[in-house]
Amino acid sequence: ADNTTTISWNLKAGGTFSGWVQVSELRVKIDGAEVYYRSHSVHTDCYNGTSLASGTKTITHNGDGTKSITMSVEAGIYNWAINKSGNSTFSLDTIPRASSISSAGAVTLGNACSVAWTPLATSFYYKLKFSIGSWSKTTSAIHPNQTSSYTYTGYTIPLEAANQVPNSTTGTMTVTLYSYSNSACSTQIGSASSKTFTITIPSSVKPTISSVTATIDNSANSVVNSWGLAVVGYTKVKVEAAASGSYSSTISSFTISGGYSTTRSGTSLSYTGGKITSSGSKTFSVTCKDSRGRTSSAVSSSAITFYAYAKPSISKFSVARNTGDSTKVTVNANWSFSSVNGKNSTTATLYYKKSN
Repeated sequence: ADNTTTISWNLKAGGTFSGWVQVSELRVKIDGAEVYYRSHSVHTDCYNGTSLASGTKTITHNGDGTKSITMSVEAGIYNWAINKSGNSTFSLDTIPRASSISSAGAVTLGNACSVAWTPLATSFYYKLKFSIGSWSKTTSAIHPNQTSSYTYTGYTIPLEAANQVPNSTTGTMTVTLYSYSNSACSTQIGSASSKTFTITIPSSVKPTISSVTATIDNSANSVVNSWGLAVVGYTKVKVEAAASGSYSSTISSFTISGGYSTTRSGTSLSYTGGKITSSGSKTFSVTCKDSRGRTSSAVSSSAITFYAYAKPSISKFSVARNTGDSTKVTVNANWSFSSVNGKNSTTATLYYKKSN
């Protein structure tokens, strides 16, 4: 985690000589730092394999996790002061330096993302994968060229991601960070890092109504039906509407206002209401709601004029013996009826019944 390796080292006498040699002053350096020294006042008779010094040292790797170190030895052999030296270079195992996402900001679809992490070397490249449901998108290579906190805002989350959230106005998206040691992004470093964030579907994503029709229904009265008029107290209206969701949402209900006031569930609307009881011009407006709870703008039908109708009335009725023929009676009656846009009959028949 701290990009270091701790090594153990052991300096031994070696060679093919079967006898012994005397070693006095001694110095060991690892990665440019002195890790051991003894003065010429100490002498060791060394055979092949005699241990002279040992220890440990923690080595900090390069920012990309690689590290090579030089180890050097200086010794006084058959001499008090140093008169021999040697060195060698060793490559340590590369430490994977994958970055982790520190934050991923909530975003409304159609806007740029905001993902932050700290690159661990200026040479590193990165890719981000955004995913939700069956939808995903991976960016091209990103090269921050810095080792301080970096925020990427180069990708706009498209509206098509809303297809994965048909029943809500928000969803949870996952962003995954991949670290690479080369610009071709063919050599991944360590494991990927992931974080979730909230996406919001913008208010512009809502259902639409493609058509609304209102048709008079006089099927309950053959006379009014023959007139082809909307008559108060006799005519019903059939309201139909077609609608569609947006980005995979489905239609859940329709609300009718104007001539009727009701809400009907379903993916389409075909509703016949009761008889209209007032005259005048009437429109029937419809809004729909989808599975996200979003509603459409109201769409109105063409206006329908409803005509008032009054039943015929008798204002005068009298019966008297006929003075010219005692076997007959004379009936006098006055009645009236209203016209319904000129469609009702201009003649009337008077029916009467003799009582005992």
